[in-house]
Amino acid sequence: MKIVIGIVSLVSLLWQVLPASTAAYAQPLKIVSKTEFDRKMLSGDYAPRVRVALRNESTRTITAWSFSCLYATNDGNASTATVTADSYRTLMYNLDRRGAGPLLPGEFVEYNVPKVSETISGYGAMACRVDGVIFDDGTGTGDSTALESLFDSRSQEAAELAELIRRIEEARAASKIDASPEAALDVLTHLHATAGMYTSRIAVVANKARLGEKPARSLLSDLARDLRSELDLMQQHLRK
Repeated sequence: MKIVIGIVSLVSLLWQVLPASTAAYAQPLKIVSKTEFDRKMLSGDYAPRVRVALRNESTRTITAWSFSCLYATNDGNASTATVTADSYRTLMYNLDRRGAGPLLPGEFVEYNVPKVSETISGYGAMACRVDGVIFDDGTGTGDSTALESLFDSRSQEAAELAELIRRIEEARAASKIDASPEAALDVLTHLHATAGMYTSRIAVVANKARLGEKPARSLLSDLARDLRSELDLMQQHLRK
């Protein structure tokens, strides 16, 4: 989950909030409760939060979602906290999805959203709304900007994985990898440094090569095969 914070004018805020009461934002993911509270920090200070609960009101599985909470501030402007979450990887890897999604029909998820600036006394969170959702078949509904952001993140991950597979194949084909165990580890070290979120996968290969379980070339071949399968699954969740 990532939280993105921005500042908009109060006039702009009100213009954005009013349409949120329409059906365009009422389904298929619905905000079912919004509770304000103060969370005590380690410093002893209290940080204002809003606990937001969302429920899947549709008959389809939701794999990604984005929602925003908007607040009036004392200076006449407004603050907005946007929460986005994407759980499609739990489907790809058969991970324990409890608390992480995807959201099956009728299931709900809760977030503690920070109030990002001092609010007008008594106003609290002026409004929270769902901006967009993506279903497990790769289709989505909601605000076009929110959907574009969610789908772009997935496309970027797919592009990064495709590039890693290309570099693994390049390393596997290099003559240096057969020169010596040290040379093979040097190749794997370079891959590890540029593997992004897949560094742990490269580290496992390097450790197996170091222990002499299999030649590095063969280990890389196995990894490339597995990652190609993951890329195929990932591409099933791109924009339809």
